[in-house]
Amino acid sequence: MLCKPVFSLGLYSALGIGDSIFGESDSEDVNFAFTAPDAHVLIVDDNPINLSVACGIIEPLKMQVDTANGASETVEKVKKVKYDIVFMDHMMPGVDGIETTHIIRRLIRGYEDVPIIALTANAVGGTKEMFLQEGMNDFVAKPIELKDIVAMIKKWLPKEKINPVIADEAAPIPEAPKNTLTIEGLNTAQAISLLGSEKLYMQILREYYLAIDKRAAIIKQALQNDDIKGYTIEVHSLKSTSRQIGADTLADLAARLEKAGNDRDTVLICEKTDELMALYMDCKNIIAPLFPELNKKEEASSANSNIVSELLDKMTDALESMDTLAMDEVLEEMSGYQFIPAQTQCFEKLRSAAEGFDIDMCSSIVEIWRQIAASQAKINTASADNVKEMLTKMKNALDEFDTLLIDEVVEQMEKMQFSDEQVGLYSRLKNAAEDSDIDLCGQIIQEWEKLL
Repeated sequence: MLCKPVFSLGLYSALGIGDSIFGESDSEDVNFAFTAPDAHVLIVDDNPINLSVACGIIEPLKMQVDTANGASETVEKVKKVKYDIVFMDHMMPGVDGIETTHIIRRLIRGYEDVPIIALTANAVGGTKEMFLQEGMNDFVAKPIELKDIVAMIKKWLPKEKINPVIADEAAPIPEAPKNTLTIEGLNTAQAISLLGSEKLYMQILREYYLAIDKRAAIIKQALQNDDIKGYTIEVHSLKSTSRQIGADTLADLAARLEKAGNDRDTVLICEKTDELMALYMDCKNIIAPLFPELNKKEEASSANSNIVSELLDKMTDALESMDTLAMDEVLEEMSGYQFIPAQTQCFEKLRSAAEGFDIDMCSSIVEIWRQIAASQAKINTASADNVKEMLTKMKNALDEFDTLLIDEVVEQMEKMQFSDEQVGLYSRLKNAAEDSDIDLCGQIIQEWEKLL
């Protein structure tokens, strides 16, 4: 799966900000003085925000970048592709980065010497030796700066795959912009200075906001299930992403609870998790006004075949360009429609796969959805006679003021496939029926009959 970066969202949360323990840049003014179009890199992280950023952050190097969201997907990909470098997140649910490295080293032929670089937010004394002993070649402490990633790639990439760029043509890492954005409760100055642009910061903030409810639910569930390991991994992730957007108070408490999880201090965890959730929801309330389009609670309308086709085309475009922001926008648009049960299942599976950044699975679901939609369109294509029959039933129900029969006819019509003109008429008729506006229903039926 070729990742084609079209934007950057913050591998800084997976790849952080700070000094690399191993890889040091050759100068203070590091630039992209090389490209590597023949190089193939795999970045592993369970956080979809981190993966989406991974593509953009090293885009100037023109490398081929694949991503994986866990051990299983990683193993499948290294079986098929010989990567030049693997960046491996240390802490992941289930099988962590160290265990995944052991599997690769033992079982995958040709990976005995491929550089595997750990990404870790827990760089302390002895960390270097620990990763080396576990079969990794290097590590980058989270959070790190862009120049550290460039230096690390240059250090470990096969020399024959590095194409030097003339100094005047090299793309310098941009200087941190002056902060013009102020959001009460968030350290925007620090966050924007790390990312390099206000636009990028807003993209990350949007991703962070969209994940709040899901992540909060996962943390609560882990605590309820006494899953201390899972709880610790989640608050570890929350620490990094919160620091990324400048939610320093929340990040500090998450760091404290991560330590409590590692120490199995359940007393402190139980005592402070409610406070953590309160700060998390406060953060949601702070961010919400910045994205009003995500907070509209409009009544969902039925999606006809044309709408479904258009939505799936948009999703296909987003998947092909690996544009997670566009994927989220399409999913948000999809959530504003009602689908038949089979398509609703497709939507839920698609949303879950997108949250896990499983691009291959997303593409498969889209194709299955297309087949279901095509079959349903053939089944439900409404002939003029079918429509006339339904309108007659509706008129009879209206004449008798039979609300149950009215609802039944509306439900039957819901399953029919109408032309674009008729879709509008059906939507108006349905709304009028729900409002018990008998006169308006009659007018719409007359207008519809003339169209037929």
